[in-house]
Amino acid sequence: MQHELSLFPVRPKRQAGESLAGFISRHFGTNGYSMPKLLHDAVATVYRSENSQSRLDAWSLVCQVMGESPEDYRRMWIEDRFTFSHAQAQRQKRHWQRPINRRFQLCSECMRTTGVHLALWDLPLVFACPIHKCMLSTQCQCGKPISWNNVGPNWTCRCGQALTSQPLVPAPRSLTNTAMAIAAAANLTIPGMDGEELGRFRLANDLLSTYDVLSWLGKLVDLLRGEAEKNVSKKTSEHWRFGSALEDWPMGLASLLERIVSRWHRGSRRDLFVYLNEHSRTLELRNFLHASTTNDNLPATLQDSLRCLVENHQFLPVNCQRWIFNPALSFEQRQHKLIALWKWWKGLFKWIDVSDESTPANTNTLFGFHQFHELTCLMLINALINAAEHSAPAIHFRRLAITWPSMPTFANSLSPDAFLELISRQLSGISLGHRDYLRELMACAERATNASTRHN
Repeated sequence: MQHELSLFPVRPKRQAGESLAGFISRHFGTNGYSMPKLLHDAVATVYRSENSQSRLDAWSLVCQVMGESPEDYRRMWIEDRFTFSHAQAQRQKRHWQRPINRRFQLCSECMRTTGVHLALWDLPLVFACPIHKCMLSTQCQCGKPISWNNVGPNWTCRCGQALTSQPLVPAPRSLTNTAMAIAAAANLTIPGMDGEELGRFRLANDLLSTYDVLSWLGKLVDLLRGEAEKNVSKKTSEHWRFGSALEDWPMGLASLLERIVSRWHRGSRRDLFVYLNEHSRTLELRNFLHASTTNDNLPATLQDSLRCLVENHQFLPVNCQRWIFNPALSFEQRQHKLIALWKWWKGLFKWIDVSDESTPANTNTLFGFHQFHELTCLMLINALINAAEHSAPAIHFRRLAITWPSMPTFANSLSPDAFLELISRQLSGISLGHRDYLRELMACAERATNASTRHN
């Protein structure tokens, strides 16, 4: 059975997009045979061997039997080396690969209509058929895992059942999108799909970069998951479900992250600012995204999108790594709160001392002081904004205004954003020894606001 394929009585032609193992198995099956063990082992070596010379020797035997050296197969299994670097292979272990001498996967509907096993199904992280939107099958209806050494002629299992009669199980949209992204990068022909449709899901220019993006997305999704979901095995498709992140790439990912972070903070929606302690998921996510903007393994378009996301109002720190505008607020809602504070504060000016000297900015950051001090100032500003939004009478805040640091003469003409920066800078100048003073101011503001709310 080791003769060249051209010597067999029935010589089916290799189809566009067909897998290497699938073509050889189909050739022998059409002639009434199973794939010979020697050839099976050679193809298995091409698919999964860690030794480059062994792969080349096996490839030479495969080409000799086929009577040709198909360029697309050589690119996929010899030149691209499983589509990922040696470092990735070491890090991701063997579950990234689809070893030919273990189980393989298929779409029964594709095989029923075309009769071929697609090369796309051999690639890592392809769990769904992008044509029929179904999960790829990995076992026969008899319960036995499907592997190349138990596939009989005409795509039958050893139990006698046709693999083309497998029931279809609907696939999550995210897994279908992942399969389309991989197909687009691999430049594989997918029957029934045009290049323009696949191109909408292209993540990078080549397959290696695409797997870098998917590996990065896997880490991102792991970070976004709750504790109960973090133990999902990477060997299962559940770990690689990216939701709607691959749609409208890469802007769709940015929109998804904004919605997720907004949901995390919706319980504190009345506050303009939130404080990120060392256990904050938002801080962890922000640091991850910031580091990703300089990750050279990611495409430039993705880096640019992440850079915009980090710099926009959802993640923008107020001159501090721990104090950010509340992500649950839209830009319009944030501005509404700032303007409310700016207008309301004018009612306090008659009790606040005025100084001709401008308030100096800190040489480092406006909020570069002790964590407790910073958190107290944040709570105070949130309390004042809450008072402004409830139109609390200024007279209730007379004592707070009298004890407030002197205001520069130009304070009344500042924009809402500049005014917020001014009062924040004033608070940062208060020494750590005045913690009780800050507590008293905050308590005063909260009592007055609550009284005003009850009165209204």
